[in-house]
Amino acid sequence: MFNQYKYLDVIETPIIVCDNSGRMKFANLSFLQNRKLLSHTESVEKNKKIFDILLLNKFQQDEVYKVLNNKVQENRIFADTFELYISRINKNKIIIQIKSEQIYQLKYSDIIQEKEDNIKFSAAPFFSAFDLLDDLINITDKTGLIVFANKAMKKLFGDIRGQYCYKVFAGEDDYCPDCKLSLVLDGNTIRYEVKLNKNNQYYDVINSPFADFDGNIYKISIMRNLEDIVEKQNTLVLFQNAINRSKNLVCFANENGDILYANDTFIKYFGQNYKEENNILSLMNYSKEDAYQSSDNKEIKIRIGDKEIYFKVFIYPIQSLSNETIFVFIASDITDLKKLENKIAIEKNYFQSIIDNTIDGFFVIDKNQKITDCNPSFQKMFHVNQESLGTITLAELFDPLYKREFEKKINYLKKSHISQITEVSSSNNGFKNYIISLNYLSTSESDDEQYYGFVKDITDITRLHKIIENERNYNRRIIETVTLGFVVINEFGEIIDYNNAFLHLIGCSGKNVKGEMFSSYIKPVNKQNMEDLTNSSPDMLRDFEAIIITADNQEKNVIVSMSKLYDILGNYLGNFAFIRDITHQKKIENEIVQQSHQIIELVNSLTKFTASVVCIDDMDNLLLQIYSFIHNILNPDYLEILVFSTDRYISHQYINNEHIVNNTEISYKTSFIIQKLTKSKTIMLITNPIIELNDEDQLLFSNVMRFQNIILTPIFIGKDLKMIILMAFNKEVEFINNVIITILTSVSNLIAIAFEKITSIAEQEKMKEALNRYEKLVAIGRIIAGVAHEINNPLSIMQLDIAELDQKLDKGDYDQEIKDIIRSLLEEIQRISNIVKQLKDYAKPAALNDDIINLNDIFRTYPLKILSKNIQKKGIPINITIPKQKTYVKLPLTRLIQVIMNILANAEDAVLEKGEGSIDIDISTEQRGEKIFARLSVKDTGIGIHEENKHLLFEPFFTTKPKEGTGLGLSISYSIIKSYDGEIEIESKRGVGTEVVILLPFYKKM
Repeated sequence: MFNQYKYLDVIETPIIVCDNSGRMKFANLSFLQNRKLLSHTESVEKNKKIFDILLLNKFQQDEVYKVLNNKVQENRIFADTFELYISRINKNKIIIQIKSEQIYQLKYSDIIQEKEDNIKFSAAPFFSAFDLLDDLINITDKTGLIVFANKAMKKLFGDIRGQYCYKVFAGEDDYCPDCKLSLVLDGNTIRYEVKLNKNNQYYDVINSPFADFDGNIYKISIMRNLEDIVEKQNTLVLFQNAINRSKNLVCFANENGDILYANDTFIKYFGQNYKEENNILSLMNYSKEDAYQSSDNKEIKIRIGDKEIYFKVFIYPIQSLSNETIFVFIASDITDLKKLENKIAIEKNYFQSIIDNTIDGFFVIDKNQKITDCNPSFQKMFHVNQESLGTITLAELFDPLYKREFEKKINYLKKSHISQITEVSSSNNGFKNYIISLNYLSTSESDDEQYYGFVKDITDITRLHKIIENERNYNRRIIETVTLGFVVINEFGEIIDYNNAFLHLIGCSGKNVKGEMFSSYIKPVNKQNMEDLTNSSPDMLRDFEAIIITADNQEKNVIVSMSKLYDILGNYLGNFAFIRDITHQKKIENEIVQQSHQIIELVNSLTKFTASVVCIDDMDNLLLQIYSFIHNILNPDYLEILVFSTDRYISHQYINNEHIVNNTEISYKTSFIIQKLTKSKTIMLITNPIIELNDEDQLLFSNVMRFQNIILTPIFIGKDLKMIILMAFNKEVEFINNVIITILTSVSNLIAIAFEKITSIAEQEKMKEALNRYEKLVAIGRIIAGVAHEINNPLSIMQLDIAELDQKLDKGDYDQEIKDIIRSLLEEIQRISNIVKQLKDYAKPAALNDDIINLNDIFRTYPLKILSKNIQKKGIPINITIPKQKTYVKLPLTRLIQVIMNILANAEDAVLEKGEGSIDIDISTEQRGEKIFARLSVKDTGIGIHEENKHLLFEPFFTTKPKEGTGLGLSISYSIIKSYDGEIEIESKRGVGTEVVILLPFYKKM
């Protein structure tokens, strides 16, 4: 109906509205816009506390709190420059008005203004602004219902809100004629005089209309007292009113007891008796003598109707103006008080009887802990007599060590009034244990501090408890010592006791599982076991296998030994069980079964592999069988087989059924892993490649550095490491057990046998091929020697004859064509002569003296140096790798240079034919068997050699050069090297390149 905050903006008095916590809920415009007032305040925000807004001292804040805490309904605070008037609006809100010398005050004349001004100021009645005025102010709605009354009005009429004005002020059932409510509601201001029956005084009344923001019309009435109150009321009338309103029974009687006056309370009590008797002496069973004996607080009991009533009577005589003696009788009804006293007395006797007859000691002590009262049990318990009360303290009855404990308990009890319990002992009359409760007794602040308590002798209970506790601890120690889980289950299957081993088994360490179902933790593998146990005989103990699902979702296999539990009377109580964890045992059993299957599978695979390997006589088939076998038994994430060839290892892999072969740079000299395998001759497991491999091996084995584990299985033939099976895994290698190691060792031995067999066959074929070639070359050599001898003689004669013919013709005159024919014949004869010379040199090389040659310096000799520069000038780079150690061989230098030049010339032609490439020369040593050879490798990246031509390379007159080639270069080189116990080996792949290796016995220079 009214906005209780917004309308305060029209009031010129600064006003703040707060809740009970002192937080500001509203400040009117007069407050917010008053600069002088705000100089006393800080920033103004909603919900901010008034003490943060108004700078009040401690005393002033305490005065505000009196209203906030409902100790007073209103208060007034005086500051240096302003005055605060604080009053409560309702149970949740207070209003603070601020008066200052600089602030305009509302005056009575302000009310009597024009209609618009009255409406503007009409919000004030709801907010205690009019409470400052002595005028009677009220607001009614259009029906005359009172919606507001100020303090002056309430003081006279009480809280009249919700009543109709004509009933309250005139006692009428309809509108007062002078009010003219309809005219007021139409916007008129009405003024008239009225006498209020309430106080028989005349008032000047102004009725004005008031409209709220919603358009509702109300009537505001202001009543001003027109009389100067000199004589308020007749003293007798006031006295009579006071007596009539008194709750005490009051009457005036003459000397005969005839009642001259009785108040309403008196008449209400005696009713019909009062009308019949009308004599105070008869009503109260008093005599004249009793009346003349003035009494104070005399108690009497009389019956009125069917009730007995107790009165406390005051009787005293007074003299009237006519000197008659008049007795004043004042009686207070103390019936309820008497009933309460009787009840208290009964309860006191009841509780006193209980306390006196209880076997526990009861005591009362004062603030100094002196015993002031106690029951017979307490006296008997501590041999205290009545005479000693008030002289001994409670602490004196017990051992001295508890004195400080008593003081602490009493101090805490004094502050908190919370009962305290403590356990003490006494050695004064044999060792005794007691439990004492202390309680606060005083009921008011004026009372002396007192405390009461009870004492119980618990000596026997303590002794029995210790015995039981010792037995329980003994049994519990036994149960907790057992490593088996122990649990007791009631007849409903609920857990009622257990040991820590059981909690550990179910994964609930530290948790209380009492009351939980046993079946929620342990599930029998066979549910019939539990049913059989329930139906079995009392003496039957059953073992069954079960599964535990732990708190972290782990499964455990257990054996449960369960039996029934009975009390001493033979009543069935439930079951108890011991539980043994067999998870590890089960795991071992499963592992044994799994290993058995694994061994069978491995043996079957090994048998098949053995059967297939025995029949293999080809290296490629052997490698394929090894690859398939390793994948079947171990399924590695990476598999590579390294096969040793001359001075390095050849890598073999099978990717998507394609055999991939790559030369690697891994050798005994460069790899620490190869050295370890050579020395240990055992399978090597690498679990952390980054840590276990040095920098060189990390580069050499870069393909497997991304894996977590590496297994290297060496294959030896004699002392030589001929093959390495390299396996890599992304996972843990827990599956690599002794069985796998044994299988891999057996496989490595089997592979070594197959490898040696294949190598032996290859070497035999190679030796056979070399022998055939040698025998063939010897036969060809003999033929060539004879043919060369037979051709050389007529060739020499032909050459001399043509030369002589040329000289004779030169003297004559002949044409140029003949000269050209003669020159061509001489050139061809010279070519035939050179070929014959090479054939003779091939058949029987000229004998030369041996030289001791350092291979490291061979390319510094004049012919090879010139040849190398010419090759490089053609755009073919030559890379020469020379070892630090000097490498010596023994043979004629010219022969070795002739061989090297033949090989370099072939390499140059191969690169030129391809159009691009390079030549790499490497000098080193190599041990084959017990012999040490000097090794010279010439490797080009030219066009390579066709597979079908490889067996013809050392054949005389075989050449792929269509013009100037004779096909004798490699044949002569082969003949020279073989004649000095050496070897020439050629490896070539079409489109990739060719490598020619010269092996000569290493000469150890003295």
